[in-house]
Amino acid sequence: MLMGRKSHARSQKKLAPRFFKALKLFFTFAILINNAFWTKSPTMKYLILLLSCCFALSNCSNTPAKEAPADASADQSAQTSATANADSFTCVSGLLQCRDSIALLLETDSETVVRQYQLTDKTKTLLKRHNEAVEPVNHLVEMSRVVVCGVNTSPNKQRIIQSMDVYRVESVVTSTPENFGLPFEFWCEGTDAEWRIEIGWFTGVIYYEHVGDGTSWLCAWQPAKVKGNQWIYDIPANPGHNGALSLVIKKEKHINAKTQKAYDYSCELKVNGKSLKGGVIRGSANVLGPPEFRQR
Repeated sequence: MLMGRKSHARSQKKLAPRFFKALKLFFTFAILINNAFWTKSPTMKYLILLLSCCFALSNCSNTPAKEAPADASADQSAQTSATANADSFTCVSGLLQCRDSIALLLETDSETVVRQYQLTDKTKTLLKRHNEAVEPVNHLVEMSRVVVCGVNTSPNKQRIIQSMDVYRVESVVTSTPENFGLPFEFWCEGTDAEWRIEIGWFTGVIYYEHVGDGTSWLCAWQPAKVKGNQWIYDIPANPGHNGALSLVIKKEKHINAKTQKAYDYSCELKVNGKSLKGGVIRGSANVLGPPEFRQR
């Protein structure tokens, strides 16, 4: 019985607005007809009748008014947020290497590569910022230190090689000995960072760069020749790849005359007919290479 009363009350509430609307329509229509009857102008009489018909038809229509469409950007934002939460939105720090349209991120922990990510840059800004970080000499193997955030799109999250869609780029900076994140043997720096040499068996290369003359090249890693407190690298020229280079590193103090930066190691570099001196930062990697290499 109670349910019946509630249903009847709801029906009355729905019918009340319809009744008053019909009543209002009737009186309005009557007034228009009356004006049409008493007017002396035939043109005005037809016009009033036409308006009355249009008014009646428009109010008798049962077509509901269209609702305003939802905010597309808000909907897209919510959808992106939901997708990100579902697929584990995360931020990753590592070394970035860009080759054409390929962006490769090495997540590091100072000792090794934890994971490798193939990036799809949804921001369309990562390559530009990477190039700015490694300028003015931009070699293909040069890496910047980045922090990116996005969605891991790999079906198997346990594999070392992963894929990621990047939706936010937190930072892109030049790689340095302090933020490199991987073992290396030596990092040689010239005055005002005009030139540098990176030596690391973990990356597998010896990289040379001279900002002054725009030269940069690399060669395959090789162990140093050790003579007392000296480490010697003699690299022959390889046409089309690298020039000849002679580098002697000593365990002795060195002060950069312009920056006053102090080093525990010094170096002398002979390349392209020049003799250059600089400071050296000693990394954690063994100068003789990995264990399997040393056992040969």
